[in-house]
Amino acid sequence: MAWQEGGRAVNSFIDALRRQPLALALVMMNCALLAFLFWSARETQLARTKYLSETQQILASCVHADQIGNLLRAARGER
Repeated sequence: MAWQEGGRAVNSFIDALRRQPLALALVMMNCALLAFLFWSARETQLARTKYLSETQQILASCVHADQIGNLLRAARGER
């Protein structure tokens, strides 16, 4: 019963889009925009992750491991 009502709703939606091609074009453009925004955000996140990884590697190479150990011990109050 619910499937039939859903099917009718989809059919009436498709019929409305057939009668108004501009509405169909707007729906298609919205889908394309959503796909582009998803792709753009994903590429930005990948670039940001790569940049942060490279930055961490550069910063880690600036301080010697012994100095980091000494700083951590000093922060804990150890000698």
